[in-house]
Amino acid sequence: MTTLLKVRGLKKYFGQGAQRRLVLDDVNFDLDAGERLGIVGRSGCGKSTLVKLITRLLDADDGVIVFEGKDITRASGDELRLTYRRMQMIFQSPDDSFNPRRTLGWSIGEPLRNWRVPNVEARVEELLTAVELPKAFASRYPHEVSGGQCQRAAIARAIALEPALLICDEATSALDVEVQAQVIELLKRLSVEKGIALMFITHDLALLPSIAKRMLVMHDGRIVESGAVDEVIERPRSDWTRELLAANIFSTGSFGNGN
Repeated sequence: MTTLLKVRGLKKYFGQGAQRRLVLDDVNFDLDAGERLGIVGRSGCGKSTLVKLITRLLDADDGVIVFEGKDITRASGDELRLTYRRMQMIFQSPDDSFNPRRTLGWSIGEPLRNWRVPNVEARVEELLTAVELPKAFASRYPHEVSGGQCQRAAIARAIALEPALLICDEATSALDVEVQAQVIELLKRLSVEKGIALMFITHDLALLPSIAKRMLVMHDGRIVESGAVDEVIERPRSDWTRELLAANIFSTGSFGNGN
């Protein structure tokens, strides 16, 4: 299997002088092409900071990030633009990421226009079909659709340029349980059909068996446990993982599996 993303020795400090604190401490992991990886931990554990470093929204203080064989730790300009074509984000609140004055179809087509992809209108219709939305949704505005439908449109925009990696940062936490399950199944199907790797960031460990095959547990800026989802849930080694399990009472069978 080809390694898509390699993170080595990643560190990040916030603050200055006596207020300086380490928020990400020597983080190391790999993500293979097409793999679905869950990253779980309580709020403040460093998950969002890790995502911001990988997507280059923040600079790392130490360590290396390699994506598709290229060191992107200090990437900028055209190099970073090319990286963003291959790495896309799906956020918690999709309506916040859409321009309320533009239709969903216009927004989904924006990355295609930016990269001069031909036949944008037809491509937008194909993308809506891929995320199981009617083609007529191209003419709707974000406030005219439900949260789940808006998130599907956000996914359509994220896959428009055929990325190698989708980073889902609490992408289902704003949805009700039924819609949450539907969006997770959609993400899993797109990952399988298109060979897209998923990095699924969540505070809710109970979601991981339904989408991920492997998981990392974070606490205080460090990875404290990693392994196959079922193995970590059934035989946790870390006290912090056991604490998360206690807060997420469930059986793996009731949430399906990531296969």
